[in-house]
Amino acid sequence: MVNEKIKMVMLKAVSRALEYKKKNVEAEMDEIMHHVVDSSEERGFLEMGRIAAASKALKYKEIGLNDKEIIRKIMLEADEMIMNIDR
Repeated sequence: MVNEKIKMVMLKAVSRALEYKKKNVEAEMDEIMHHVVDSSEERGFLEMGRIAAASKALKYKEIGLNDKEIIRKIMLEADEMIMNIDR
């Protein structure tokens, strides 16, 4: 149950980050991350998951992956990211 909730939070963060980047092409990672963090009420473990997923998504965007590929990769890597956060 907790894993599913954090995966949903992560997916939402990735979508927000990619959407913001699409609308603000010149935006730097700091600005985008600020938008992602400020646009949510989750704190603690969920907040760390949101930040990790959005950050990873933006790194994938920088290397040229399209949004669909980024979302797919983040969801495939979600369990590993959650385990790293939980340490």
